[in-house]
Amino acid sequence: MQHSTQEPKVKVWKPKAILVELFGTVTAAKWEDEVAFPYIVDNLEHFFNAHWNEPSLSELIANFKAESIEQRFRFEQDDAPIVADDEDDSIVKSTVVDYIKWQMRKRKESPSTIIVQRKIWQNGMKRGELKMHVFEDVKNAFNLWANEFKIQIYVFSAIDREDIKFLMSKTIEGDLTPVRIPLQ
Repeated sequence: MQHSTQEPKVKVWKPKAILVELFGTVTAAKWEDEVAFPYIVDNLEHFFNAHWNEPSLSELIANFKAESIEQRFRFEQDDAPIVADDEDDSIVKSTVVDYIKWQMRKRKESPSTIIVQRKIWQNGMKRGELKMHVFEDVKNAFNLWANEFKIQIYVFSAIDREDIKFLMSKTIEGDLTPVRIPLQ
C-alpha cells in the first residue's frame, strides 16, 4: 500500500461578509475606559466654558439639575452632587462638571451625559487630539478582506451607528472606512 505525499484538498467557501465587534476585536475593550473617558473628564470644564451660551446646552443643564436631585433624594445616592440653580454661571458650571464626573465614576451616565461625552470626544477627534486605538492587524486584515478577497466588512457595537462610523474614520491607523455598519 502506497501513501500519498499530496496534501488532501480542502474546499473552503469564501464568505460574502465578515462581522466584527468594535470593542474587543477592532480596538481594545478598555480603550473607552482608559483613553476616551479620561479625555472627556479632562475636557469637561473647557467644553462647558466654550459652549455655555449655546441654546442646546440649556436643555441639558435643566436635565442635569433634575437628574441630580432625583439621584440624591429619590434614589438615595448621598454622594450625588446637586447641580446648582444659581445665577452665577461659574457655580452652575462647576456643579454640572462635578455631577457628570460622579455619573462617570458610578457608570450611571444619563442620556444628557452621553450627549456631552459624545460632543467632547468628537471635538477632540476632529482636532486630532484623540484617536481610536486599533489592533495592529486590523488595517491589514480589512484591506486584504475588502480589496483582495472582495469580502464586505461589517462593524457592530452597542453604541450608535453614526458613532461607529465616526470612530472608524479617526483611528491611529487613519480612516478605516468604508467598512459597513449594520443597521441596528
